[in-house]
Amino acid sequence: MKLPPLTGKQRTLQKEDRGLPILSFCITSMNRLHHLRRTLPANLKWNSACPIAEFVVLDYSSSDGLAEWIRSEMYEHIESGTLVFAQAPGFTEFRRSHAKNMAHRIATGRYLCNLDADNYTGARFATYLIQHFLAVPKICVHSCRGLIAFPREYFYALGGYDERMIHGWGHEDWDLWVRSRAMGLKQVFIPGGEGFPYEIAHGDDERVKYHPVHNIGKSRAIHAEMSNASLKNNILVANAGQNWGAGRIIYNFSKTVEL
Repeated sequence: MKLPPLTGKQRTLQKEDRGLPILSFCITSMNRLHHLRRTLPANLKWNSACPIAEFVVLDYSSSDGLAEWIRSEMYEHIESGTLVFAQAPGFTEFRRSHAKNMAHRIATGRYLCNLDADNYTGARFATYLIQHFLAVPKICVHSCRGLIAFPREYFYALGGYDERMIHGWGHEDWDLWVRSRAMGLKQVFIPGGEGFPYEIAHGDDERVKYHPVHNIGKSRAIHAEMSNASLKNNILVANAGQNWGAGRIIYNFSKTVEL
């Protein structure tokens, strides 16, 4: 498959003060400061030996003081270039696919990795991922912990996460993984557990709090039906003809950008 060039609105923000990173971890949060207080400092420390990695945190209209915490406690990482912080104002519901697409649009790495706010990477995980991508360029690396990673060009070729999946929690990661497999990407599954990606245990009430459908089984079933219909019709590219991941963001507290 010939990959389309990134043009117009699908160009991501460019770093003005340093070279582009190799790997971007893309994190979204709607009122998950209580998780990020634990995971983000640990993940930055664990991957500090890999200076060609960045962490992108997208604040999807949080009201829990996330921006204030980033400014007061994490700003040194913004100054060093290892942390990018973007605020997306004006949302009352957490649209998971849209939020993830925004975070991936902002990211500047050659390789893009979704990382949930409650995910720990484990030590030196950035180096582990980069080694996989250098060994086999056309792969999708994933786990059962919400983590899924691609070479940048394939994420864009797939059209990102399917933004029709607005009903609630579940299936958007699985859909992206299945479409990548149908496109011919080799699948690499990584285990969970301490020392490798693992998550903070919490109840489903937090997963569904800001979604219109609070029943996980129902929302997953709706999204699975969408995904299965697309695959049945060999539609592997999501959001065709749309400017996906679109919206206004405040970038590193300093400038407003329209994606």
